[in-house]
Amino acid sequence: MNASFAAASTECVAGDALLRSWWVEPLVATMSFAIAINGFRMLEAKDTRTVASDIFDLRRSTRLLKAGTGYWLGIWLLRHVLPRATIDWSCPGAGAAMDLVFGVLAYDFAFYWLHRAMHSFPKFNALASHSTHHAPARKLRAHHVLEHSLVDGSLQVLTNVFVQRWGVFGPKNFAARILHNVLVTYLLTESHADLDEHSRWQGVASWFPRIFKGVVRHRAHHEHAGPPYQQFFGYLDDIFTPPRRISKHAS
Repeated sequence: MNASFAAASTECVAGDALLRSWWVEPLVATMSFAIAINGFRMLEAKDTRTVASDIFDLRRSTRLLKAGTGYWLGIWLLRHVLPRATIDWSCPGAGAAMDLVFGVLAYDFAFYWLHRAMHSFPKFNALASHSTHHAPARKLRAHHVLEHSLVDGSLQVLTNVFVQRWGVFGPKNFAARILHNVLVTYLLTESHADLDEHSRWQGVASWFPRIFKGVVRHRAHHEHAGPPYQQFFGYLDDIFTPPRRISKHAS
């Protein structure tokens, strides 16, 4: 979900011009969304063959194609506006792991405030057309993660672009940037997926429900359009939203 705009730094992949190309990270984000959405669609439908055939049917993939086209156009434009990010090209280690955790936490922290503002200020909600993402009278599914307005989606992408520009101690490691896109797109998709106790895969959040509170409770947010607002974790809602409001909406 970000533009790489890479300025060369240190060693590990110094000779690999392909990996340094501007389109590598957006491609990873696009493929990660496609794999996560269609993987969860198979679990939701409980019919692997039907969903697998739909993946290659352009008439049934318009949402993904439209979102992908808009995303790539936006990334192309950003490349001509933002200065290139300095990237740490050294071989990944403990620092890269720290960069990965920091980036996901930073994205979730930053977008929490934007998301909460959309629900707290009607004019901002109207500007972002966030109601598109909360279209009524439908059952939430994994592919609805892409059901949003251009402004709403752009705010998510811009948030991701900016948090990716820094690591814990300086330029972010290239491996952490790539894995960040995989993890963020996966968690966003899982939070919208219609899984039940009979699903063959319950999702990562089911392993660590106390950590990924936001993922677990996001379906409740869609049902009531109230708190909780945090997408991945839950500490900000726990701090800034009275417990009775969270329990009222998330129960």
